[in-house]
Amino acid sequence: ADGTVTGTKHAAIRKLNHELGIPANQIPPEKFKFLTRLHYWAADTVTHGPDSPWGEHEIDYVLFLTVEDKNQLTLRPHPEEVDDFKWVTQDALGEMMNDPSLLFSPWFRIICQRWLVTGSSTGTDWWKDLSVAMDTDDLCDYGNIHRFDPPAEHMGGAGNAIARYDTALQP
Repeated sequence: ADGTVTGTKHAAIRKLNHELGIPANQIPPEKFKFLTRLHYWAADTVTHGPDSPWGEHEIDYVLFLTVEDKNQLTLRPHPEEVDDFKWVTQDALGEMMNDPSLLFSPWFRIICQRWLVTGSSTGTDWWKDLSVAMDTDDLCDYGNIHRFDPPAEHMGGAGNAIARYDTALQP
């Protein structure tokens, strides 16, 4: 893989329009940077209880897009997809991730812990090294699909899912 992932970038544009209401003409595909892929699963036991029939099992592509000014994007979140959104600093995101009253998807927690926030478990800090992440391939991993089990609160569900990869997100 060489990082072009054209189809994935076009899918991201469609999803950003569907979920956040960002018009496609504001996010050209060539502005996206593909960093890596991850394979994860999670039972939706946090919102639907310990016997939840709902969950996710997917391979996600991690793409970045930067803007000079947040006013460059029109945001009209779809109420059935997005509860809230907020522009934050790296430090504020780190604090929010530690706030037990806030819910984040398991895949976003995995990305934050492994690669995005200061002190990430891999030593890679995409946000701190944003210019390197966006302008070079030094922090990209096109060849691997990183596999993760979810945090403990997303185990179980109607399928009684248990740890499989021994790379669970740690609290």
